Amino acid sequence: MNGTQKRLLPMIFHSNFLLKASLFTVLCLTTIPVFGQNKDFDWKTIFQELPAPMQKYVTNTSTYKTQIIYTQIDRDTNNVPSFHTYTYGDLSTPFYPASVVKLPTAMLALEKLNELQQSTTSYIKYKPLPCANYTNNTSIYHKIQENQDAEEIAMLYNVPVHKVKIMSPKYAKLEENRLENIEDIMSKMLIYSNNVAYCKMYDFVGQKKLIQRLQDKKYNTIVKHRFASCSPEENKSTSGFWLLDDNFNTLYEQESLYNDSIVPEGKNKVPLPDLHRMVQTIVFPESFADSTKFNLTPANYDLLRTYLAMRPSDHTTFRDSEYANVPDNMTNYFVVGVNNTIPASKVKIYNIVGRAYNYLIDCAYIIDWENNTEFMLSAVVYAGEAMPYMEKLGRIFLDYEKNRNYKIQPDLSLFR
Repeated sequence: MNGTQKRLLPMIFHSNFLLKASLFTVLCLTTIPVFGQNKDFDWKTIFQELPAPMQKYVTNTSTYKTQIIYTQIDRDTNNVPSFHTYTYGDLSTPFYPASVVKLPTAMLALEKLNELQQSTTSYIKYKPLPCANYTNNTSIYHKIQENQDAEEIAMLYNVPVHKVKIMSPKYAKLEENRLENIEDIMSKMLIYSNNVAYCKMYDFVGQKKLIQRLQDKKYNTIVKHRFASCSPEENKSTSGFWLLDDNFNTLYEQESLYNDSIVPEGKNKVPLPDLHRMVQTIVFPESFADSTKFNLTPANYDLLRTYLAMRPSDHTTFRDSEYANVPDNMTNYFVVGVNNTIPASKVKIYNIVGRAYNYLIDCAYIIDWENNTEFMLSAVVYAGEAMPYMEKLGRIFLDYEKNRNYKIQPDLSLFR
């Protein structure tokens, strides 16, 4: 790879975040999220704000399989957070998790990279099974901003102007037939909820390790199949997988993996409390004991936070031309939802969503910059048409937090 190509690599790490996080770690004590109810919080206060047509989702919980988890966050004089979590609905009700399985898969892929002492900038090449036959190469595209021309884009990426091909008023192509690195795949999987990227990381980690490591950390989550036309037996297997350096020399070669253990029946499974805990651990890693977390580095957490918070409209360099037109509400159900009108300058959302088989799922840590508030919210509803409900639920909690009595105002500059 030449110098020009190297400059095209995404620069996703926030050194300011890492510096502040290291100082925060010194001050932080392990805190445990508390589940339950409290006289200071009443679900009726929330639900009375729902319009009449949306009341059915919270009154008929058995039909709509409604589940909600809300976490209040309070900080002490050292800005150390404590959590009080409240739940609504039967959290043991099973649901199809859809794309939220991409989050534990991403976490375990990063853990495996650490075990191998390899970098997220490593390129990948792999030989997929016939049931999941995806290509290795992709192109690099740039989302055209207002009044940008080919010369300005070339200067932005420090490439010759003849390399910039204006494909439409919305995007330009910068490079063709390029191998992806781990960061490319993570961005596609977490920003755009790309299924092919998930399948590649599933093959990298392997079914056996996905199941075992989740069990090791006391999760009830099960990741056992790709999003592809693969049989249960094929999902037990992977083909060859290689990690390459900038010159495409082999750093690591993985032969076919096979899970010879007993595999739980059914499909993928991610209970809502598990998902809530995963996002909470990513946002507040210092608040959890090491024994409860995967073996991730500060840089790993920063990468996950960056991509969980990034909206499609924020992402100007991407790997599939279809992403030029992806709206923010494709991956932001709470607050953004159908209206798609909340600017990132007012609200920041770290989240993961899932949508399939009539289920809508969102799990988020939400910051309201204007009112200096923060909270976590997770919800499942069995109603594909309920996006307005998910949006409204997020906005109701924004308003609730705005009026909640914070004894100590949080310092949220860490997340800027």
